[in-house]
Amino acid sequence: MLLNWGCSGALANPHLNSYQAVCKTVDKRSALIHMKEKGVRVPKFLVNYTPMVDVNIGDGIWLERFDVTGHGGRGIRVVRPGDEWSVPPAPLYVQYVPKKLEFRVHVFATDDDPRCLVRQKLGVEGSNRTRDQQLIRNTENGWVLGNVRDSRASAKAEEEAIKAVHALGLDFAAVDVIIGRDDELPYVLECNTAPGLEAEAVIDFYKSNIIRYYRSEQWLYVRGS
Repeated sequence: MLLNWGCSGALANPHLNSYQAVCKTVDKRSALIHMKEKGVRVPKFLVNYTPMVDVNIGDGIWLERFDVTGHGGRGIRVVRPGDEWSVPPAPLYVQYVPKKLEFRVHVFATDDDPRCLVRQKLGVEGSNRTRDQQLIRNTENGWVLGNVRDSRASAKAEEEAIKAVHALGLDFAAVDVIIGRDDELPYVLECNTAPGLEAEAVIDFYKSNIIRYYRSEQWLYVRGS
């Protein structure tokens, strides 16, 4: 059984996560477009947009994304009202949604009964974060993944994460989901096809689900095996 862990190159018929689906997901522009088309709630975004030429995109904070395949917040510049836009423009602009909470939802969806493991992003005690680091919640900016502290909000995040995985044609992924501060609705930021195994619970989640999938013999009958 061949497991595709984040490779967007042409693999020989993987049984979990086709390279076509991974390639679609790795490019954050195509991922947002496909998720939006399938009814997944995502932030407002703009592709091939030139702020210096096109109409005003409105108030609020925007994230200029210069690296559309990067991870960990790489290649992101925060643009606040009154700031100058970068020249040349970025390939992707995403409007910042003020967040109440943020989760990483690990989804394994090879059948009609998707399994999930939810981790909540939490601020490290004593970490002095800048304004930008408050917005972009990654390890470098003083945020870690821990146990869920709001089960009601995590249930919303889980539901939207499953929709995102299905929309992109993936079998498994780690989905970053926020809960909006103003409307308390879930928004999918991105899907990760090479999830970080930062905790024993995460390792156990993937291990048990991969074994369950293998033992079901379902993998023998997918993608022309």
